[in-house]
Amino acid sequence: MDEKNCRRVLFGLGLCVLLGWSSPVLGQRDCCSRGIESYGYRNHLHYDRAEVVQRLKGQEALGTVQEIVGLLLADPRTDWSSVSIDRLRDYLVDLDQVMLRSRVEPLSTDAGLELRVTGDGAVLDAIKRVVPVHSDVMNGFRSWSVSAEVEDDAVRVEITSDDRAERAVIEALGFYGFLASGVHRPSELIAIARGR
Repeated sequence: MDEKNCRRVLFGLGLCVLLGWSSPVLGQRDCCSRGIESYGYRNHLHYDRAEVVQRLKGQEALGTVQEIVGLLLADPRTDWSSVSIDRLRDYLVDLDQVMLRSRVEPLSTDAGLELRVTGDGAVLDAIKRVVPVHSDVMNGFRSWSVSAEVEDDAVRVEITSDDRAERAVIEALGFYGFLASGVHRPSELIAIARGR
């Protein structure tokens, strides 16, 4: 295979990996047999054994939306008149704002955590949309008692438990571990896309 064709194959493979597709070329050695060493790929692309390629999407929100769209398309019961992928995307944007740009001020409590979650502008708006709903859903999870109170410049969250071992879990997780706990599975994200 000449150098030009070898470049085409490499470009196609790169595109397949980027888009999460698998390729029959992965089990072939033709491209590697000559000319490719000069590009430094021989040590990184192991064409001599076919392997499952990890399906990386290149962008988390895109990967999440892609998964949910696939599940909705595969479900013949999907009522497309109620589906809004824009609504799901807005929720993911809010989650991103809260997870990466919020600030947390711990307050003292012996029974678990009491926190003020705050941020500026769009971040505060996202906090006010996400945190109370998440707190409501998480109330009762693992015997936790969870409440959220919206203030002008923050949301005050209280996560407590009567169980000493659970209090240790709550304290170790902190706010961001709490935010990542319990929900955001495909079923919840599908519910958001469906407007539930």
